[in-house]
Amino acid sequence: MIESSTSSGPTAAPGAPEEPLYIAAFPDDDAYWRVDWFGEIAYPDRYTRRKHPSILIYLSKVTESNFSADPEVLLQPHSTAPAKGQTRIWVSVGTLMVLRIGDIWHRKKLFLSPEYTRENFRKLRIDRTCVFRRT
Repeated sequence: MIESSTSSGPTAAPGAPEEPLYIAAFPDDDAYWRVDWFGEIAYPDRYTRRKHPSILIYLSKVTESNFSADPEVLLQPHSTAPAKGQTRIWVSVGTLMVLRIGDIWHRKKLFLSPEYTRENFRKLRIDRTCVFRRT
């Protein structure tokens, strides 16, 4: 479930919304968590079917302490806990609207959306001359 937070705490980090949303299923501890991957889509509990399917989210605990000053350190393998220690959490598929691979979450709220998660293809040109036609 995604809910709005109206706390008057510190302002959101660059790339995060001004009024942070939070995901109730995410960890509520002192650690920072990186979204590593989106897994399967299913109804996770077959005995109590939910009205909407869920998606499995893979999170890794961030171990690099200065990642907020230099987010590029998150690209290094040592910056997060080993893959064996990944946390897997089911969330509603509607939550995908606010999740991006590489985002950092803290206490259920989006903390940082690093620039390296966005790609800008400035010299990419797509027009009629790029179309492949069968002959």
